[in-house]
Amino acid sequence: TSINSDSAELIRHLYHEAAKTQRYGGMTDDEALAMITINPAKQLGIDDKVGSLEEGKQADIVIFEGHPLSSYAVPQMTFVDGVKYFDIKEDKDDQRQQVSATEMVEPIMLTEENHRCMQDTEHLFETANALFSLHNH
Repeated sequence: TSINSDSAELIRHLYHEAAKTQRYGGMTDDEALAMITINPAKQLGIDDKVGSLEEGKQADIVIFEGHPLSSYAVPQMTFVDGVKYFDIKEDKDDQRQQVSATEMVEPIMLTEENHRCMQDTEHLFETANALFSLHNH
């Protein structure tokens, strides 16, 4: 199970959504954090690149002051692909005003040859098509 979103607003609150799984679902720290890190990466077939802190993976990291699932936690630094994009001690106080929340990044389009998003699911469609055929004859 994972928590993810294509909403530019909700994506900023995934830590809070994960914390709700602890409050209302009794999840442990590791289970809740996995729902916004390694589990979505596994579902997308990119867990060899992202989703956990391991040698050889992309360094997408947020360092918090306090527990990351606390609503009182304050991000201190953010790294994307190992590049520091935010540092609370070095960045200007009003830097967020210079970032557009609606500006979109150029999308990376997958081609049939290089995607794995439906890997190992062919059997699901064969069963569904067979059942559909039986019910329609």
